[in-house]
Amino acid sequence: MDFIIDLNSSKTVDKKSLSSSKIGIFPGTFDPIHNGHLAFAKECLNDVDEVWFWPNSMNPHKKPILLPLRIEMVKLAFEHLELPLRNKFKIIQYNDVQNRGEMFKLLHLRFPMLSFWNLMGHDRLAEPLTYDPSLAHKETIILTRDLESRKALNIAFFTGKIIIYNDTLFLSSSQVKDLLVRDEVDLVKEKMPLAVFDYIKEKKLYKRE
Repeated sequence: MDFIIDLNSSKTVDKKSLSSSKIGIFPGTFDPIHNGHLAFAKECLNDVDEVWFWPNSMNPHKKPILLPLRIEMVKLAFEHLELPLRNKFKIIQYNDVQNRGEMFKLLHLRFPMLSFWNLMGHDRLAEPLTYDPSLAHKETIILTRDLESRKALNIAFFTGKIIIYNDTLFLSSSQVKDLLVRDEVDLVKEKMPLAVFDYIKEKKLYKRE
């Protein structure tokens, strides 16, 4: 199955081919993708029809592995899912967008018939609001550790949805990478789809330098 939404192509999209109206946009490095990412996306399906993962390298403090490798890992993560869930996830592929705001403008231009929601972790609230107008509106879903974190971030104006971490959601790619570097096989297998783990081992990714 082709999970890719290729925005590099100028090919127009037939409105009839789009079965969903509310799309959640989930940006991240996905370096690597893990069960926490998938659990958050599943939670968001209570509010949106589909989740489009957008692997990127926008965070200047991170130096992820090459984008094609990360896109392949996201595809492998989707392929292990059962139907109909597997049909709810797609991957945005685009080379030029530098921030969330530019991506939302492009998506509204390409798909004017769709409604786009902004999916984000609470740590992104520290970023400049370059992706406005989504943040203060109901079309945003924020994953946060607890309601106290929300208060500390001073987002009383926020009218969207808050999802609180549970044991599955409380997971970071940094933690997973650390386990991979230490070759903690049994632990890391619990935190990502097996197909992703096998791909990482095959490509010899995240080795200790």
